[in-house]
Amino acid sequence: MSLMKKISLEILYSFFCIMIVYGFEASASNNKEIRTDAYIKAIENKLYSYKNKNGFFPKTDSGLKIIFENPKNPKQYSLPLDEWGNEYIYYYPAKFGNKEFDLYSYGKNGINDYGLKDDITNWSGFNTQYYSEINGIILSILLFFLVIIGWILRKNKK
Repeated sequence: MSLMKKISLEILYSFFCIMIVYGFEASASNNKEIRTDAYIKAIENKLYSYKNKNGFFPKTDSGLKIIFENPKNPKQYSLPLDEWGNEYIYYYPAKFGNKEFDLYSYGKNGINDYGLKDDITNWSGFNTQYYSEINGIILSILLFFLVIIGWILRKNKK
């Protein structure tokens, strides 16, 4: 086997390994979105319980602190963080969504996209199209390189 074929096969093998690792990483990333979406629903339930008990939702300034404060010591509270370590965003009344209040996570990029792009919201969940587009672009690039390697291998056969 020629040196060029060996190098091409090594590169091909490397790309297959990258695709496998990327597949696992993308799956783990989607799990973060799913867990964050589920936690938003849980916080949403706490907000509705608060409204049922008090007759109103907490204002934006008091935010989520009120529903997570320790009843024995109101100054002590622990705000939940999303899967990327950021606080959830809460607005009452709603500014962006079609519900009574907005509750969302900045998502993977950690940037406030106001409910768009990769943000995970209580009014639309997480944007599966956004994550699918990114995964599709990366897989397309890998596929492109695999085609080039295949072309190199065929050229060396002649």
